[in-house]
Amino acid sequence: MMEDLQLFKKYSEFFWTFTWRNIRLQYNNFWFGLFWGVIQPLLMSAIFYVALNNSVGVGFSHYFLYIYSGFIFWSVFSGGLSQAYLSFLNNDKMVKQIYFPRFLLPLTFLAAKLMDLLIALAILVVILLMTDLEINIGHLILYTSLGTIQLLLVATGFNLFFSVVCVRFRGFQVIFPFLSQAIFFTASIIYDVSVSVDIEWLKPIFEYNPISTVLSTFRAGIFHEDIPMLRQLIFMIYAIVICLLGYAWFKREDKNLIDRL
Repeated sequence: MMEDLQLFKKYSEFFWTFTWRNIRLQYNNFWFGLFWGVIQPLLMSAIFYVALNNSVGVGFSHYFLYIYSGFIFWSVFSGGLSQAYLSFLNNDKMVKQIYFPRFLLPLTFLAAKLMDLLIALAILVVILLMTDLEINIGHLILYTSLGTIQLLLVATGFNLFFSVVCVRFRGFQVIFPFLSQAIFFTASIIYDVSVSVDIEWLKPIFEYNPISTVLSTFRAGIFHEDIPMLRQLIFMIYAIVICLLGYAWFKREDKNLIDRL
């Protein structure tokens, strides 16, 4: 891993150049790019709010804010992953002809989504100012930072893992949309899984969906929840483990990646 960190430093220009290319592709038509990357979470939140506010949203004092905070991180995670898992198949000629540390390629799609994240967080602050919630700046910054770190660790692991799985198992492209939806509906994005799931043995599976743990940390800063230090430590270790497992699988598959392309 230390060797790859040195390679990242050495090939940082490639990483940021490719990241900027991804950003330019999204924002080639500025207004459409802005709509798709930033306004989309607002629209999706509004749709789910209208559909579920009188049922699922009954127990929430600020249900729209709850949904929107979930879609902010979900959009970054799913948006980066939906492009990263096909990154080697879509850029196979470049991968075969040009040498660069291959683990950088799927991560550029995640890095490109950070601009969306920054804009969405700015919109979140505006929404917070329009509510009657008391804003604790220090609390908000702390848990937003911790949640973002966890998100990046989890997304890195997923991007690395699925980018090589898709090369090894070409039929995985058919399964991916279902898998993405499964992650979405088992995470605490539009409802609180700890309350909505009645089957006891299923609760831990839903609660430890990686996106659920990330959102638990992030929302603590919005809704003034105190997460016990041990639980927060478990969430962070969990994110690190997911990142390392994705990295380990990528390194295992990377040896034969060119041959499989």
